[in-house]
Amino acid sequence: MREVGGIEPAWAGRLLWQPGLLSYVGRGGTSTPHSHHAVQLAVSFDDRFTLALDDRRVTARATLVPGGASHAFETEGRRIFYALIEPAGRRGVTLARLAEDLYGRDISELVPIGTEPRGDALSLIDYTDRLLAALAPRPTDRPLSPHVRAALAYLDGSLLQRPRLEEAARAAHISPSRLTHLFSLQVGVPFRRFVIWLRLRRAAQHAFAGATLTEAAISAGFSDMAHLSRLCRRTFGVSPSALLQMEPAASGPWAI
Repeated sequence: MREVGGIEPAWAGRLLWQPGLLSYVGRGGTSTPHSHHAVQLAVSFDDRFTLALDDRRVTARATLVPGGASHAFETEGRRIFYALIEPAGRRGVTLARLAEDLYGRDISELVPIGTEPRGDALSLIDYTDRLLAALAPRPTDRPLSPHVRAALAYLDGSLLQRPRLEEAARAAHISPSRLTHLFSLQVGVPFRRFVIWLRLRRAAQHAFAGATLTEAAISAGFSDMAHLSRLCRRTFGVSPSALLQMEPAASGPWAI
């Protein structure tokens, strides 16, 4: 575990970022109310945890949270597993619908929780696949149009230059309003929120490679560390320093 001054020892575990999927296994902690576009699966290997929603509090051993829903987890003293799944990915479309139907319910009867996987990448990938396959045995793809693919390619190469919707639309050869509609429909999140997600991923890459949080923030296109911290809390409910208590389950480039 990486030592971070002034931060309590929580969220100490392994983090893996794959294309379309972020997964974590290890010690739980507390998050502040936050939201993100990904569908989230949470599992406890110990007792039930508490999930705070906008209108109520839920206790569960496993639960699904739909993208865009404000929520906060209380998982101190638990060994937990989290998966954040892109709604436009192979299983994301099916899971997004399921999460809406099961929102606020304990779904431990629907997933093979079993024992906690080891923290290496292959074990974490295998465990994640088994849980997601139980929930979405017949995944459905949401095809991306050439316009959206072109916009994503533009984003991939322009994070440091603060990508703009107008320039992405120009790269996609359609109007900004048309791209806004197609992007939200096919990717599952508005253009600007997806840019924030990509920047947070980029900042994590740099920080785990040894950069300071300030260096990581600037490298990912944030104005300063305070800007990175605000958006990290808004998206994940924890500070960047708390994320650095986790360890990457695999080395090398990450992608979402």
